[in-house]
Amino acid sequence: MATWIKGNLETLLKMAFYEPAYLPGFYEILLASKVYIVIVPEIADAGVIKTHETLKIMAFPTSDDRPVIPFFSSAQELKRSVDYGAYYVCVGARYLFSATLGGDLVLNPKSKFAKRFSATEINSLIETGAHYPAVQTKRAHHN
Repeated sequence: MATWIKGNLETLLKMAFYEPAYLPGFYEILLASKVYIVIVPEIADAGVIKTHETLKIMAFPTSDDRPVIPFFSSAQELKRSVDYGAYYVCVGARYLFSATLGGDLVLNPKSKFAKRFSATEINSLIETGAHYPAVQTKRAHHN
């Protein structure tokens, strides 16, 4: 894990939003983090979720008709974004990316700092451990 940068996942996401140079550290921390996903539960008798079943992850439609899977950096972020009573679980981000290969995901979708991950970007993260774009984005600074 990156020792050159301190802070939680949400702080790193904000830093990377404003300064792309923080993206490698953000990705490294993300892959080692636990994240939250909304699930569609299979309910057994007495309202108990069946744990031996395959999880069905909630996805939302987008304007381009391609479903996106929301995931969250914290339970608090999830609760700000979904309806009361939604079912959710905590999983490793690397596991989530591996389990949803080919899909698009969005981290903290209702946040100002939401981060969408394309299937290509997720594949790169899984294969290399970090995503380094072919073209580095630079930001103009005005004095």
